[in-house]
Amino acid sequence: MSTQGTPGAWWERGLEAQAANDAAQAVAAFTQAWETSATPRDRAISAHYLAHSSTTAEDQLRWARISVEQAAEAEFDEVVEMLVSLYVTLADAYRESGELDRARDYYMHGSEVAEAIEEAGGSIDEVTWGAISSGLGACGFVAQGLSEDVFTLIDSLVESGSFGALSVVLPAVLRCTGTDAQVQRLAAALDTAYWTPGLIGGSDRMLVLAAAAAARAQIQTSVEQGAGVSAEAAEQSGGSVVAGLAASPAQQVTDGESDAPDVPFRL
Repeated sequence: MSTQGTPGAWWERGLEAQAANDAAQAVAAFTQAWETSATPRDRAISAHYLAHSSTTAEDQLRWARISVEQAAEAEFDEVVEMLVSLYVTLADAYRESGELDRARDYYMHGSEVAEAIEEAGGSIDEVTWGAISSGLGACGFVAQGLSEDVFTLIDSLVESGSFGALSVVLPAVLRCTGTDAQVQRLAAALDTAYWTPGLIGGSDRMLVLAAAAAARAQIQTSVEQGAGVSAEAAEQSGGSVVAGLAASPAQQVTDGESDAPDVPFRL
C-alpha cells in the first residue's frame, strides 16, 4: 500500500521544507496532511504543524485551538505524549495574541500534564520544561518558591561556570510552577547542591541557603493559609490535575469561554 498521500508522508515533506527554510512549501504540505487526515489524532498533529508554520498570530491561534480540540476527540492513550506540546503551543499563541491570562492558564495546564506524566514514569525533556517556565515568566507569573534568591543563585552559578550545581538546581527550578510538592522538591535540590562536596563554593553557599529558606517559608505560609498552592497559582491553573496518569480516564471539559473546549483532558 502506497504511503505517498498519507498524513505521515505530508508531515515528513513539511518538516523537510521547514529544514530548507521553504515556509510556503511547508504550509502547503501540512495543509495536505490536514486534508488527508481521517482520525482525530492525525488532525491534531496536522493542525499542530500548521500552528507552528503559520505566519500570522491569528492563524497560529486558530490552528493551535483546532489541534487541542481534535485531540479531545481522540483516544487518550493516542495523544497523551503530545498533550504537553499542544498546550504549550496554544499558550504561546495566546501570548502572541496578547491574551496573557489565557496563556498563563495553558502553560499551567501543560505543566500539570507534564508533571503527571513524569510521576507516572514518563519523561519530559528540559526544553519543554524551559518553554513552560519562560512562558509563565513572560506572562508575569512568578510561582511560589521562586524567590529572587533563586534567580540570583542561577546567575551566579552561570557566571562561575558551576555546571554541576546547575544540573542539580536548574531542573527543579524549571519544574516549579507553585505547588507545595514542587517547592519541596526545589528545596531538596538546593539542599543536595549545598551538601554535595565540591558542588557549591564561596558566596554561592549563602545564596543556596537563602533560596532554600525562602522556598520553605513560602510553603509554610501557604499551609497556614490552608492552601496547597499559592493563591495566584490556583487561580491561574483553573484547578489542580490529579496525578495518576495510567489510572485516569480521558475527560472532555469546557472552559466556559468558548463553544469548543480548549482543555480536552483532566488527568
